[in-house]
Amino acid sequence: MLANESFLDSLIAIHHRAIRYNLIFALGLVVLGILVIVFARLFSGSLVPDVLSGLFSLGGGFISSLSAFQIKELVARKEKADMCKLLKVRLREANELDGRKEGAMRKRIDELVWQIVEKTAIG
Repeated sequence: MLANESFLDSLIAIHHRAIRYNLIFALGLVVLGILVIVFARLFSGSLVPDVLSGLFSLGGGFISSLSAFQIKELVARKEKADMCKLLKVRLREANELDGRKEGAMRKRIDELVWQIVEKTAIG
């Protein structure tokens, strides 16, 4: 059997780690974009011509807006982690049941966990 509570805990930890990395990446993009905009504003008169200053400001805004794409990944990872938590609860319930129903429920949980592992590995 594939699914057990420690395996599901590992999957949950993987998703939480991915959420953390994506959040750090998104915040890094926002900070980088803000730094580009601030650089353009501070040095617009002395080092950078006005045309380039406007381009730097647009570039900084573009860099910052790239962080919004990470929201989709954050939401997907959060949903996968929540699904793993739900499967962990169902696995506990299946372990407490007796008879044929337990076997069918365990088999279905194993199939769902395998699908989650495949989707996590493939992307």
